[in-house]
Amino acid sequence: MRARLTAVLLPLVLPLAACSGGPETNVNKIEPQMAVAPAALDFGVVVQGETVEQTLQIVNAGRVELNISEIVVVDDDDGSFVVTPTTAVVGSELDESNNLTIGVAFTPTNIADYARTLVIRSDDAEGPELEVPISAAGRAVPVPDIELGSSSVDFGSVLPGDTTQGFLDLRNVGEATLRVESLALSGSGAFTIVSPPSAAGGFDTSAGGSNPMVFEYAPTGIDGDTTTLTLFTNDPDEPEVTVELIGNGGADFEYPIAEIDCPTGVEPLTVHEISGEASSDPMGGSLSYAWSLSERPDASAATLLRTAEPISSLTVDVAGDYEVQLRVTNDVGLTSAPAICRFESIPANQVHIELYWDEADADLDLHLVQRGYTFLQTPGDCSFCNEQPDWGESGETADDPLLALDVGAEGFGPENIYIPSPANGDYDVMVHYYTDAGAGEVTATAVIWLEGRKVKELDIRLAHNQVWNVGYVRWPEKVFVEGSEAPAAAARRTCSTSP
Repeated sequence: MRARLTAVLLPLVLPLAACSGGPETNVNKIEPQMAVAPAALDFGVVVQGETVEQTLQIVNAGRVELNISEIVVVDDDDGSFVVTPTTAVVGSELDESNNLTIGVAFTPTNIADYARTLVIRSDDAEGPELEVPISAAGRAVPVPDIELGSSSVDFGSVLPGDTTQGFLDLRNVGEATLRVESLALSGSGAFTIVSPPSAAGGFDTSAGGSNPMVFEYAPTGIDGDTTTLTLFTNDPDEPEVTVELIGNGGADFEYPIAEIDCPTGVEPLTVHEISGEASSDPMGGSLSYAWSLSERPDASAATLLRTAEPISSLTVDVAGDYEVQLRVTNDVGLTSAPAICRFESIPANQVHIELYWDEADADLDLHLVQRGYTFLQTPGDCSFCNEQPDWGESGETADDPLLALDVGAEGFGPENIYIPSPANGDYDVMVHYYTDAGAGEVTATAVIWLEGRKVKELDIRLAHNQVWNVGYVRWPEKVFVEGSEAPAAAARRTCSTSP
């Protein structure tokens, strides 16, 4: 039995021994070996124009250096895939202790499904070309799509002096928010847009949603009226759509045309003239003018002056959005559709603070206190005590505050304090309920503007003689920090140079 067993084992042992000593053996040969993670790249759905990037790690799983000779996405004829950084990777030698990370970016150039292959070539003898599958999908950019329930709104027969309403169903059948950016009216002045409020300033309709428009028709005579409403939208296929508003059978008169030389921007605390001199009458007659202020900020007490003249004027008392309308009437009594002028008032001063309140029978005061001083201590408190103290560099006015409006107990404000270019430091914003002429508790609202941006709007209920520490402005950091203390009764009510 032992002899047989020896005879069987010898053929197994001898060849191994022979192999271990020869110079031509391949057993235990050390070679580089390339691996990647992840094994595949899936970018999912990407909208045209957008870019999504993923990373890929190249690993040397062998025992000697691995040399990368080429990295390429094959069959990428449209250049939708970009590999970075190829110049730093190609020619790199990876030992067993380091890896390489590359980025693969996908920017779809077509609306299609993508199936590509990333090929990495190296001196890995067993796998000189390692393939990484890539999958992705390019999709179209979602866009809005306006759809109107009708191309006209007929109000039927309405007697002069009466009013009636009409409706237009505005729908968005697209996949992105529809924005009516502005609108214009031409023709008869007998129609008014009731809803959406402030429609001339633009309004949004969500994807798949609707936004009914409401109009009012108030004829002044028995003859018919027609107005063309033009909506300017962000619909790429229909940037302009028109709707006819028809009352009492319509009309084909040549209505006068109102035009406003509309400013693009007006600074607060200025008086601005607005001209309607470009208005015209196709019949060549003279015109009468009717101006109206259809929108102003909540804090504003602005009114139009010279409302029956070709040029009107407006005192812009606070920052925010304003809307002015003009109708003109010719010699035969035809009134135009309103010309609409909208503009935004943005402070040019680097610090601009506004205060208003909700009761006319109250007097509230705005204070801006230089840190290091106390409430009502001059010269560190800019208020009715000292409307323009000398702060910052002596004799330099740009770093000085100014109380530009100080309203007594006969209105709702606004009061304004601004600094064109403040010196470095902290400035406390405070509000004092100074006089109660029967109003009782009031709601005070403070608005903080820094470098032309509204950074905070705050409101609070105040009882008579309470002081509200609104917060402070820190410069040159250009930040506003909201106060945390509850309003408290003022310790004093008169101005003083002492703390």
